[in-house]
Amino acid sequence: MHTTPVSSMARSARRGQRRRQEQQARAFAAVAQAYQASPDSFYAAWQFLRQHPIVAGEDNRSRLTEALDIWVAKVDPVTRQVADDAGRNTHTEIWLELGPVYWQRDAPGDCKALFEEAQCTAVVTHDYALDCGGDTFEEAVISLARLVHEQYGPDRSHVYDQH
Repeated sequence: MHTTPVSSMARSARRGQRRRQEQQARAFAAVAQAYQASPDSFYAAWQFLRQHPIVAGEDNRSRLTEALDIWVAKVDPVTRQVADDAGRNTHTEIWLELGPVYWQRDAPGDCKALFEEAQCTAVVTHDYALDCGGDTFEEAVISLARLVHEQYGPDRSHVYDQH
């Protein structure tokens, strides 16, 4: 019986993981390019958000639906803010909140204890710089994609150092 040394199997697994990551990066690059070509398209904006690396789980599957908070709010149609007088809040808006998914494996050393304390490997966050809204869900998604593009660009490189 032939056995493969563990180190050889581990190297093979790492190569396979690198290949998958490279394929995902190429796929996202195409999505990002489509978004940049048509930033006012709801479909392009949604795909950009859904596949953006800041909302990827450790398995690289999208965690957008878990990370995205959606609020339906009534606001004053003139000020576009919630008025103390509830009778003035007659205009409906959709508000969105999002933040990167932090992974324990990528966290800076001083943050690792937080994951251990919470007994989890990932944490969904709220980045206030991404708070936005619109008159429709579609408008709000387009605004959110624009903010994610401005704040994070096409990858996770700014997740820990910027926010």
